[in-house]
Amino acid sequence: MEDLEYADDIALISSKFNEIKNKTTAVKEQAEKAGLKINIGRTKMMPIKNARIDRPIKINRRQLEHIE
Repeated sequence: MEDLEYADDIALISSKFNEIKNKTTAVKEQAEKAGLKINIGRTKMMPIKNARIDRPIKINRRQLEHIE
């Protein structure tokens, strides 16, 4: 399973940092092409298990919030 979509929500799933960063960038770029914007205030990042995030994921130079 790569991603989950429901209504206006998307869950990007990956086991590697670079993959999730690339997916996030791709979603942002496709949204912009359609005239949409990602609401950074509502966008969260949730590492699962013992995932270590050593670099932030950013959209428009704003870091995504990490939740548990």
